[in-house]
Amino acid sequence: MANQILRHIENITRQRDTNLLDSSITNALIQLIEPKFVRLLQLYNRETGLAAVTNAWSDGVHVQSLDDIPTDNDFDAIEKLPGLQKCLEEAGAY
Repeated sequence: MANQILRHIENITRQRDTNLLDSSITNALIQLIEPKFVRLLQLYNRETGLAAVTNAWSDGVHVQSLDDIPTDNDFDAIEKLPGLQKCLEEAGAY
C-alpha cells in the first residue's frame, strides 16, 4: 500500500495544470480509499468570510474538474457546508 501511495504522489506532483492536478488528486483518493463521493474544494478568505469553490468532484467512478463545469462556479459560504465547517472548527482553522 505504501508503494502505491508513493506512486500516486509522484504522479500527481508532476502536473503543472491545476485542473489536471485537481482531477489527479481526486482520482488518487478514489483509487486509494474507495469513497462513495469526493469533492475537492479550494478555500478563500473573502471580505464576507471564508468561502469555498468546488475544483473537482467524483461520484466514485467518474472525475470532473473545472474544465467540465460552467465558468460561473460560485463561492459557497462555509456556513452552507456544515461538514466542512465542523472539520475546520475542530482543526482550529475557523
